[in-house]
Amino acid sequence: MSHKIQRPVSQQTIEKTLSFSVCLLLLLLSIDVEAISAQTKKKKPTKQTEEQTLITGDGWSIPIVYYNSTEGKEAPVILLLHDRKQSRNVWSKKNGLARALQDQGYAVIAMDLRYHGDSKYGMQDFEKKRNEGKFSKRDYAAMVFQDIETVKGFIFKKHQEKSLNMRKMGIVGIGMSGPLAIAFTAYDWSKPPFKDGATLEQRTPRGQDVRSLVLISSDKYVTGMNTMKQLRVLSRYSANMKILIQFGNKDTENPAVGKIAKDFYQRLGGKKSADRKVLYLVEYDSRHRGAELLEDNKDAKTNFTVFFEKSLKHLNGPNDEWKDRRNRFLRDD
Repeated sequence: MSHKIQRPVSQQTIEKTLSFSVCLLLLLLSIDVEAISAQTKKKKPTKQTEEQTLITGDGWSIPIVYYNSTEGKEAPVILLLHDRKQSRNVWSKKNGLARALQDQGYAVIAMDLRYHGDSKYGMQDFEKKRNEGKFSKRDYAAMVFQDIETVKGFIFKKHQEKSLNMRKMGIVGIGMSGPLAIAFTAYDWSKPPFKDGATLEQRTPRGQDVRSLVLISSDKYVTGMNTMKQLRVLSRYSANMKILIQFGNKDTENPAVGKIAKDFYQRLGGKKSADRKVLYLVEYDSRHRGAELLEDNKDAKTNFTVFFEKSLKHLNGPNDEWKDRRNRFLRDD
């Protein structure tokens, strides 16, 4: 039987082998790090604008423009409402306020209320009503409890996707939509939580999400809306939200806008609420109203953006962080 004699491996060969192995390991580690880095970069959201059409419970098509936030699940969200005979386009201009808010880290939604902009109901033509801007109490109620509530459902969806935090929600109402914003905020704060916990603190909220309300050149009321009663509801929750009221004192479309603003201010607690820094009233030397007031007056725009930063971005309590908002009994986990 023959035996092969194995020659001893030289020190130089061992060193070369080890050197090659180390280089190979470093190369593999480098590839892994680069792959992980690429995946991380890929997952980081980028600023985007998305147009969608939402369908309300009563069959209306409501167009929206959604500006996402790059801040993920803790991003505040702001809903922008338009005035009578206007549309989402007052906010969605190329260099408009919606884009400016997105640049500051907010998720933003501009919407068309029914009978405005590109909203539709089947093939029916509402051109006359759209042009006149005269609506019934049923129309206004549907704007709140159908149109805006449907958009709130969209916000809930984005919340569950961890694209924003619906607990940090703001609403802007201008002119006609001022009373609508007030009505929706009162409605949102009046919603009872799901009965999915032994105590109130353990239950999942269905509302109480509007933490910031801005009224610009607001009308006093719309047909069928008891705005004064709804303001009383808001005053009960003043510790949990902040309100900014702005107007131009040379408003020719509605000369009573200053009187309306000051009346709202008093009904929401006046100086007492102002001293607690939950209510602000600001008058500007301007003939402009609504979104145009913010575009025309630098101070108005600055106050507008600083207000949202203090009232939404600074929310950091245990009840303000992102949480699953589904009924606990309907969750998979």
